[in-house]
Amino acid sequence: MEKVKPISPDELIAQKKKEFPIVVIKVVNRLLKEKWDGKEARIMQDDIIKYIVQNSNYTKNEIFDKHLLDFEDIYREQGWKVTYDSPAYCETYDAYFLFERASKSDGIKKGLRINIG
Repeated sequence: MEKVKPISPDELIAQKKKEFPIVVIKVVNRLLKEKWDGKEARIMQDDIIKYIVQNSNYTKNEIFDKHLLDFEDIYREQGWKVTYDSPAYCETYDAYFLFERASKSDGIKKGLRINIG
C-alpha cells in the first residue's frame, strides 16, 4: 500500500512556483524594463495578457483559469513591492500591477518563510 500524506501549504506554494510558466516571467520582465521610470513601473493587466497570448498557446480564459497572473510573490521574493489594483463594482479603470523597490519595512519574503518581530 502506497503511503500518501496531505500536502502542506508551504509544499504547495513551492511546487506551484517551480511549475510557474516561464513565458509569464519573461513577459512581466519585459514590461518591467519598458515601464520602469526609476521609481516604479505600472504594468497594465491587459498588456500582460496580450503578450502572454502572443508568445504562448494560452488563451485569455486559460490565463485566468490557471491563475497565471498570480505572480506577485515570485517578484516579492526578488525585492519588489507589488501591488495589484482593479476597479470595484462602481469604478471604471483598467486593472494594473504596480512594482516598486521593496523596503525593509515591506517585509520582503525570502523563500517560503516570513520573519516577524
